[in-house]
Amino acid sequence: MTIENGPIRFQLAIIFLPGIVWARLDARYSSRGPVTEFELVVRAFLFGVTSYAITYVVYAAFGRSFDPITVGNLPAATALTSSFVDEILVSVGVAIVASIAWIAAQTWKVVPRLLQFIKATKRYGNEDVWDFTFNSSNPSVEYVHVRDFEKQLTYAGWVDAFSEGTGLRELVLRNAIVYNFDGDTLYEIPRIYLARATATSQSNFHIEEMTMGSDPKPGQSSPPPRPPLNGGRIDKGGVNRPTSQVTQRPPPPPPIRPPSPPKKG
Repeated sequence: MTIENGPIRFQLAIIFLPGIVWARLDARYSSRGPVTEFELVVRAFLFGVTSYAITYVVYAAFGRSFDPITVGNLPAATALTSSFVDEILVSVGVAIVASIAWIAAQTWKVVPRLLQFIKATKRYGNEDVWDFTFNSSNPSVEYVHVRDFEKQLTYAGWVDAFSEGTGLRELVLRNAIVYNFDGDTLYEIPRIYLARATATSQSNFHIEEMTMGSDPKPGQSSPPPRPPLNGGRIDKGGVNRPTSQVTQRPPPPPPIRPPSPPKKG
């Protein structure tokens, strides 16, 4: 594929069009945190080259020739009616399909899992513990107790959605129950939104994962009877399921009491 001297904007549009489509989808649905303009340009170029390479392979597989793109000094209207227009459109379609496969591979950690399988690395990627935990398919992360030490409240419920990236920490709990630190039920709510800045969440925002079979509340022989809740997690990042793996509400959180003063000897 060659592009001779000509209108620079038109030439860049020819090169970057499939890559821009792929890069925008990647930035919107796959990237962790904001993407700089330089990173977007680099990704657009690399994704564009990859799209054209895949298109070339597809054309070769079907016995079609992939003609070199020569813009040169042709007027834009003349160039757009040339034979290479179909290659550009096909490359855009390839970029869309390839971007979906790329996002799926990023979501399901295909490359890190492969590297871990061959024991080439112990790392799981660039995500922090928050993203790693809530993207896990482990049932223990589907139902959580969120303790707010500033307000002395505990929010218990199924994780319906959570934020990604390093900015504001956000959780949406479904079928939530709010307790005080004495363990008393204050109210129940179908869905509650919780948010904390990262600096604040480090000091007074504590999340406990719950699993079935946990110890009941002190003074109870078994968890309080509640009907099964099959709504579960709907929009949880990473692994989406129509129903939660945790179908029975775990026991309420144990009360938090200040430690007893040491006995004077």
